[in-house]
Amino acid sequence: MAILKLWDQDLFAPDQDALTQFEWLNCRGLGFNIQTYYQSELVSFANVLARTICVNDVEVLAGGLNSVMTPRKHQGKGYGTSTVQEARRVIFEMISADLGLLLCLPKRVAFYEGRGWTSLPCPVWMAQSQGQVMWPYKTMVLMNDVNMSEIRCIDLCGPPF
Repeated sequence: MAILKLWDQDLFAPDQDALTQFEWLNCRGLGFNIQTYYQSELVSFANVLARTICVNDVEVLAGGLNSVMTPRKHQGKGYGTSTVQEARRVIFEMISADLGLLLCLPKRVAFYEGRGWTSLPCPVWMAQSQGQVMWPYKTMVLMNDVNMSEIRCIDLCGPPF
């Protein structure tokens, strides 16, 4: 956990203003931790959390992808891609989720688009202590055989993950 905390501080330091404005679900110990190793060194990490959300006011099971991290010295070597591909397997095969969901900052959109994720143009609502608020950045989904234009609204039914 100490190494992940260091990675988090390094990789997400420029985004702290955007991230700290929200109350996040503490995912520690929940869901599936995906760890990618090269030889015996941890080179990439992600977490997938199963969660019931509402899409167009209908409850669906989502696999929420979060905490995707690959330290700078290992970026561009395919480790992050392998980790995200394993997350896809976890979402659809292990969780049997209806969709994968990722709250994404704009500068990371291209990475996920290159791995099959699609940006959603609809609003995504989440619970905060002051009530429901809309996620102001990109939301990305991974779906099997569903028309994205049919998604009009998503409610996370809780805080962001």
